Amino acid sequence: LAELHFRLGAARLATGENLEAARKDLAAARERNPEHPHASFYLALCDLTDGQPARAAEEFAAVASASSDVLQVRSQYHEGLALLAAGRNSQAAEVLGKLSGHPLLKQQNLDPALPLAVACVGSQQWDAAWTALQPLLS
Repeated sequence: LAELHFRLGAARLATGENLEAARKDLAAARERNPEHPHASFYLALCDLTDGQPARAAEEFAAVASASSDVLQVRSQYHEGLALLAAGRNSQAAEVLGKLSGHPLLKQQNLDPALPLAVACVGSQQWDAAWTALQPLLS
């Protein structure tokens, strides 16, 4: 039953059909199976989509600390994006900078170079922004 709630919530989130219904389904999935590997990640995506980036960043950080491998790296990447959206540029740069060149991100087609550069610019770290952009320019 937890998996059905999760799939319904993830589908609603993906289509933008009803964010509140997606949130309720994902929360039900987590409630029925607190060990569900992705329910908390998708709930954090709901918060990010819903304009609550600071809350989303905290949730992504919690998911990353409790996960390993791909989910950990994806959560850290999205934590960086959420921090950037929250205007916490130096923290975003720190999180995204640690992920530069990570092989699991490449497998997921996620590249932190551009958001890292934006975070560096927001922190007025011009040299770091230039360095972050180099992989995209070659």
